[in-house]
Amino acid sequence: MSLKSLCIIGASAALFSSTVLFADTKQVTPKTTPVPKPAPAEKVIDKAKGEAIADLLNTTGVVARNIDAIKKSLAETRKANPKVDPKVFDELEKNATPNMVGNLLVHVYDHYYSLGDVKAMNKFFSSKEGKAYLSKQMTVDMESGRILQLYMENLGKKLAPGAPAKKK
Repeated sequence: MSLKSLCIIGASAALFSSTVLFADTKQVTPKTTPVPKPAPAEKVIDKAKGEAIADLLNTTGVVARNIDAIKKSLAETRKANPKVDPKVFDELEKNATPNMVGNLLVHVYDHYYSLGDVKAMNKFFSSKEGKAYLSKQMTVDMESGRILQLYMENLGKKLAPGAPAKKK
């Protein structure tokens, strides 16, 4: 497997795991929803907006979660590819820094949010209420996902009672 393939796998898995909490689910974009174009990574961002976005990424934990996801993905990819020189994975992990993640993600946020939006989000997430939201959101998301998954499994059992159970 080439270094480029490993990087693509690692980045894809990291991005996927940062947006989807359960491996058994898939994100589906309805046909009625247009698929957004990716944010241009080469665009120069206004300094004030870039700093505001950096604050938001750090305050909300987006950078830290993506670093964790990248490292977990690399560990899984390393384990699944024992013939690849471990130095490749060491170098990839060494480059998974907060600056790297922030410098890449700032373009996505710049593409979708105005400076006013980012300032308002920073104000909210710096408030008592925003901090409370952030402190509980991962747990709320996981619990919500479990409840929805359980509901769908039970519904599936009712709709297809003879279907074999999924092996874990």
